[in-house]
Amino acid sequence: MSTIGPALNSYTGVSIEDSLPRCYGQVLHQTGKAYGQLAYIAPTPHCEDAHVTALLEHLIQVSGRWGVRYLLADLAEETELLPAFRRADFTIWSRQKLLRFTKLPENKVVKTFNWRSWTNNDIKAMVALHRAVVPKLFQMIEAPTRQAAIGKVLYDEAGGLLGYADLAYGPHGIWVQPMLAPQAHDPQILIDLLLGLGDALRRPIYLSLRAYQPWLEGMAADLPAADIKEMELLVRYLVLQEKVPEGATQTVFNGNQSESSVPVIQASSKEH
Repeated sequence: MSTIGPALNSYTGVSIEDSLPRCYGQVLHQTGKAYGQLAYIAPTPHCEDAHVTALLEHLIQVSGRWGVRYLLADLAEETELLPAFRRADFTIWSRQKLLRFTKLPENKVVKTFNWRSWTNNDIKAMVALHRAVVPKLFQMIEAPTRQAAIGKVLYDEAGGLLGYADLAYGPHGIWVQPMLAPQAHDPQILIDLLLGLGDALRRPIYLSLRAYQPWLEGMAADLPAADIKEMELLVRYLVLQEKVPEGATQTVFNGNQSESSVPVIQASSKEH
């Protein structure tokens, strides 16, 4: 089930040198949110690290004008772009394994874990679980939910929240990000979660296993994933992280210059 979200800011930039496009990049931001998301960086065969860094710094400036406080990026572990991201002051805050499923796992037992759609009555317990599982330093980066769709919750027999799953539906697949308590260790929990996604047979499922929940990896070890990607999760802060008096918050940008004077052309849009 998808929901209608707020206005989406979208900005695409192209790094140009000697009349040749060197790399492309896009950043997204939902109006009112503290974070922006780097959608992609696409180098051409003529691209060098300096072109990537220059484009990233430009996208950071654009994000700042939207009021973004921190910019997120997901990179494949084997990427060669990480040095360029580091020069633009991105840091790795966590890692994830991304499992892609093109078919549902076989259910060899009677369904044992009853996932259901969450309601407003579940939010308090979800926030408490989020605070208990996500390292405190990164709780601002990793929100309890992306609020992209109604997700799923799972309670134990005593009525305690065992976990919840954040969901996002797109034309190319379904994003599933579980948040499970450490005592959740039965692989059937994930199997029942995937089986409960109604239209999962019509598009791939992407299951995100965050590194700060190491128990998830063991639970998913025998799931029939079509492929598994190791991902680096990066963040670039655009404001001071120290607490300041109310009313004194001020956006602070990196004042360093790019390693080369690479011009950038861009196209921006605002969707409603």
